[in-house]
Formats: sequence, C-alpha cells, structure tokens
Amino acid sequence: MMSTVPVIPKHEQPDWMRRASRGTDWGVLLALLFGLAVAWPFVRYPTLPIQNGSERAVYRTWETAESLSEGRLYPRWSAYSADGYGAPIPEFYPPGATYAAAMIQLFITEDASQAVRIIYIMAICLASMGMYSFVMKQSNAAAGLLAALLYVSSPYLGLTAPYALGDLSACVAMALLPGFLWAISRLYKQNEPYDQIIVIGLSAALLLTEPRYAMAALVLSIPLSFNTTPQRLKAAIGALSIGALLAAFYWLPALSEYNAVYWVAQSPTFERPPLNLGNLLAPLIQVDPAFLLIQPQMTLGWALILCNILALTAWVQKQYITPSLTYFLIGFTTTLIAILWLPDASWLLGPISFCYAVSGAGILGWRQILPLRTTRIFFGAVLLSVLLFSVPVFFLPQPTNSMTSIDAQSIFQYEQQGYGIATLPPWQPVPIAHEPTLPMSLTLQNGYLANDINRFGGSDRRQLQSLTTLLSNGTHEQTYQIRSFASQLVEVQQAYYPGWEAYLEGQALPISRRANNGLLEISLPEIRTTSTLTILLGSTTTRTAAWLLAAVALILAILLLRRRLRQAGPRRYYDDALLNADDRRMASLVIILFLGLVALANAPNNLLPLRASPNYTLQGAIRMDNRTDVGLDAIAARLSKTVVSPGDSLTVTTYWRSSRFLTGNYQRRLILRDVTSGNTPWQSPMTSLSSIPTRRWIRGRTVADTAEVAIPAGLAPGRYILSMEIQECTNDVCSDIDALTFFDRAGSILGSQLTVPQVITVE
Repeated sequence: MMSTVPVIPKHEQPDWMRRASRGTDWGVLLALLFGLAVAWPFVRYPTLPIQNGSERAVYRTWETAESLSEGRLYPRWSAYSADGYGAPIPEFYPPGATYAAAMIQLFITEDASQAVRIIYIMAICLASMGMYSFVMKQSNAAAGLLAALLYVSSPYLGLTAPYALGDLSACVAMALLPGFLWAISRLYKQNEPYDQIIVIGLSAALLLTEPRYAMAALVLSIPLSFNTTPQRLKAAIGALSIGALLAAFYWLPALSEYNAVYWVAQSPTFERPPLNLGNLLAPLIQVDPAFLLIQPQMTLGWALILCNILALTAWVQKQYITPSLTYFLIGFTTTLIAILWLPDASWLLGPISFCYAVSGAGILGWRQILPLRTTRIFFGAVLLSVLLFSVPVFFLPQPTNSMTSIDAQSIFQYEQQGYGIATLPPWQPVPIAHEPTLPMSLTLQNGYLANDINRFGGSDRRQLQSLTTLLSNGTHEQTYQIRSFASQLVEVQQAYYPGWEAYLEGQALPISRRANNGLLEISLPEIRTTSTLTILLGSTTTRTAAWLLAAVALILAILLLRRRLRQAGPRRYYDDALLNADDRRMASLVIILFLGLVALANAPNNLLPLRASPNYTLQGAIRMDNRTDVGLDAIAARLSKTVVSPGDSLTVTTYWRSSRFLTGNYQRRLILRDVTSGNTPWQSPMTSLSSIPTRRWIRGRTVADTAEVAIPAGLAPGRYILSMEIQECTNDVCSDIDALTFFDRAGSILGSQLTVPQVITVE
C-alpha cells in the first residue's frame, strides 16, 4: 500500500517553501505590457511635437549634457537663453527628468530627442507597474491591475501630459508617485533593511523632479500610517527627512535666491484649459489628425468616473471603510479645491487621477457581493469597459515636424524667432537676472550667428576686440586671452548672478553688477603681457551649505543602511495576493485582444477603421472660409454661447489654416461691436494667434485659437457681433499699418476686420 505525502497547509510552511512556491507575478507583466502600449507613440515615431514642453525638454537635456561633459556635476546656468545674456533657469526649475535624459544622451543615445523619448517610455511603464504594486500591497493583484489600467489610461497621464502638454517632469513625477507610496507601504508592513533607503531615494527623486508632487505624495501617504506602529512611523519620518536633505542642493538655493531675479512671463502664452466641472466631466475624445498640435483635455475620463460611482455603491453595500474609499475622499476634496479656488493648477489633475484610480479599483468589491460564478466574468467586463473608454489614448497622429540640430546658436535663434525660451516649458515664467528692459545686443547677436560668442566688452566691444581672443566657451565658463590692457572697468555681456567669479592668471578680480543693465562688470588691472582671463559661475555660501547638507544626508543614509543590515535577522517572507489562474487568463485575454485590435486599427492599410477623420471636431462650428493675401486663412469659428448678460463672459474658438509658409508672427485683437450703432464697448489687447507662433505653422494643418470675451458689466442690452484684427508683430510690437486684409470665398475684399458670422445677444 502506497504511503501518501502529507500536505503542509500554506500558513504553516516555512518561508523558504512559501517563497519557492510563489510563482510568477503575471499582474506586473500585464501592467508593463499595457504601459508600453500607452507609450507606443514614443517608440513608433522618431520625432517629438513642436512648440510644447517636449521640445523644450530636448533643448534642456542637450544643455545639461553639455554641462556634464564639461565636468559640471550640477548645472545652474542656461548660458544661451534670455537674449543670449544667460539666465539661472536650472537653479530654479527641478532638474530630475532632464538630468536623467542627459545621462541617457551621454552614455547611450548621443541624441537628446531619443533620450527624452526613452524617459517618457520608462515613466509611463513605471507608472503602470508602480500603481499595480502599490494597490496589490493594499488589496490584491486584481485590484492592482485594474488601478494600473485606470491610472495609465487616464486622460491626463495617457494623453494630455505626455502628448499634448509635453510635460516631462509631470510624467516622471506621476511614475514616482505610486512607487513612493508602495515604498512607504512596504516600510510600514515589512520594515526590512532596504525599505528606508528606497523611501529616501524616491522622496529625493520626487523633490528633484516636481516638488509639488512631492508635497502631494506626502499627503497621500498619511492614510497609510493609520495602522502602523510608532516605531515604523518614526522610521518613515526619518527616511523622509533624510530624503529632503539629500535634495537640498536643489531646493535650498532655489528658495534662498528666489528674489535675486525678475520673473517674466513667456510669449506667446501657452494656454491650458482650466479645471472646471464641465472640463472634468467631459468625455475623452479622439485627437483630430488634421490639427497641428494635440489639444489638451483636462478631463477625468468616463472610465474613472463610472468606476468610482460603482465603487461607491459597493462600499455602501458592504458598509465599511476601505483604503480605496479614503483615497476617493482625498481625490474628491482635491477636486473641489481645484474647481473652486485653483482652476489654473492643472498639475493637480495628476494626483486627482491617482486617487480616483486607486478608489476606482474598489469596484471589484462587487465580487464579494455577486454570485461566485459571475466574479470572473465581472472582472473581465470591468477591464474591457476601462479599455474601451480609453480608446482615444491609442490613436495619436505622428508629430508634424522634426527638430533640427541642437547647439548654442539654435537655442539663441529659437528665442529670437519669437518661439519662447528654448530650455523652459512654455507655461513657466523665466527667471531673468539682468534688467528685463535691456535690449538685445547686436554685437552679441552677430557673435551667435558667427559661432564666436565673445561676451567681452559691452558697447565698446569694437575697441576691445583687437585686444581679446575667445579661447573657450562653455555653459558655465569662458576663457579669454588678453593682450596689453589699461586698468579699467569692463562690461561682460553676461547677466550678473550671485556666484560669478573672474580670474586673471589665477588671481581673483573684483566683480560686480552694472546698475543700469544688470550685466557683469569686471575691474581689470593694467595688463602689459598676454594673459588669460577666466570667467566662471562658482558657488555661494548658500550653495555650499546645500551641498554639505546633501553630503550629510548621504552619509546618514549609508550609516543607516549599515546599521539595519547588522541588526537584520532572517529575512521574512510576506505573501502577496497574486492573480489566481482564472483572473490571470481573463485579464490576459481581454488586454491582449484589445491591444491586438488597436494594432490593426493603427496599421498603415487601416485594416480596422476606428481612427477619427480629419477635421471632425469642426462639426457644428460656423463655416467662414476667409483668406488673406499672406496665406493665413480662417476656416471656421465657434462661440460657447450666443446669449449673455452684462458682466458675463463667453469663449470664442477660431480655426485657422495656412496655405503657404508664413514669414511673420501674427497677433490678433478681438473687438465687440454693437450691430445698430457700430460702437465698440470692448476690445482685447493684441495677443498671439494661438500658442504656436505662426512662423511655425505647417501648410494645410488646422490650428485652434481660443480666447475669452469679457462682456462689460454696464453694457446695454442689444445685439452685438465679434470681429478680429490680425497684425504682424515683431518682438510683441505691433502696428495698425501691418494689419492684414481679409477676402471672402469669392475674392471680394472684406477689409482689415474679420467678423464672426453669428450675433451675440446681451439681455
């Protein structure tokens, strides 16, 4: 008679046996697959969109890589920005995302654009896997996979931030956010030697990538501390403190030197839709392939909304509070704050989407209520519904333009052509160290054009040029050879900023800020023999103290890890609720089948006609078809409403197209006119025609220009029309003599004002 092998219950098995029988975590692999599918446009297309944050991230990545190759561990100066005078942009804006891209450029790709694309791909994939891991720790793998799909396919992370805004820092921060909370949760539950180090590293990374997300992560970590022990709470607080000190080399100088610069808005203005109830509840729609740029959609998406509504009903049925309900309350509170008080804080949509993705996974609570035989079908139906609502994320057109070679001259010319600051996202103000009214130097401009950026000497440079030779030009340092020279004060066409130093043959020279323009001024002694002058950006007391704090934090982290490793006993095994066989098969079938259909629809021969047709978003707009003699054509317009009250406002969107290359940058003025009297009770200032300078428009592509019309409070009731005037402007200086003339479809002259063919009634 054969003896039976005794079966040891799982809870009685030793750790080594439970670890050996754990199996593969198919949930994290499915999350990775889905994240890669959302990031696929960055894999498929070799270019990035123009005139959004991605293009600026490429320029900053290149500049950071240049600084690193020159031996600068941490760049603090953008040498070729602000009319070529330079600006401390890296001092104030977090370096994390572009620094990582610069490292990839230096050691892997040797191409800044490819490096930025790789960072986007990594961020979206890590966001998916991080969300899965975090929610799995709190609940189970099925909820984790659903939360990952909700998070990565949410309109903000799946479409708006990476593709419409090109906000690289936000995408990386949204990847770090669930990873940080996973690390905090792991520290509270397991408290293994490396857990504190992971929290230290991720908290520092968040601060160096997007400090606002670091603050949001701190708030979102509070619910995780409710059921932990005081000892582990202290360990978490200590790790967070060390992480904050580790990033001190960035945030301490940025805070202390904030008032040492002027903060100037960029032109053209990059408008982002506000966070209002209408936008947040709007459905996610497909990108119009005829448009020059992808339009931002500040919506939650119906997948998040419906999952949270059904999750609420499940919580009511079960009648107890779950961790996902806590995150719903945080998300709902943050949504109210954004709508009522912070409608322009579009970055809040990232943490809000995170909260609703976590709470939306609570819809699987219905599996505990429904009959057992329907639970697997219910899981598959929920996954399929989320994927169907996310369809627009997977149909993105190829970027319409590619970037040319990047160098100091291209960064300078980018700004001079009216495109904005090349190394700064278009929605961020510029920290200017010199006087903002200082005009551009023609001699410096000629130096950029000739690739001879000799900053030595100001208006008297011609007299000094024969006495100086530029030996080397770097991002933070310049070296000159100086021949015989009389003792004098010399202006350097470089914006003054704390930390600039000058050395003549190794001897420090007095340096100061010229009062009338804010440029660098050096007191040179008499020079009788050929000498070498070096001008470089050094340290300050604050920056040195910040580096010391970061060094202390690093030492503390190493000592802490060493101590924890010495005190560590046998490593314990913690069970994770991985996907069971039924859920694994259902999830694999739904996700792979859906991605297969998406691949067919994206195939070149259009095997599955799911993509939107060009200009489908113009349906319902008022047709105009008015052209100008320069090739700028108004094709349609749309008013948000036609009946208003005094003191109200309405939105007008005009759709434009260029029939040929536009040689100038055009701005528009809106004019509200009384139909009866012809009076003009309101008109707007001259503003850029959309956030894309018209010189960058591509022939045949549609551009939407949205503006708000403020109805005067004392306006008399009546019928009004809206007209617009277009002028060519140089450096934001416009003239009525440069106003364009409009023609109708038949070629008849309409004059210098184009009227929207719809009456506005003021009641």
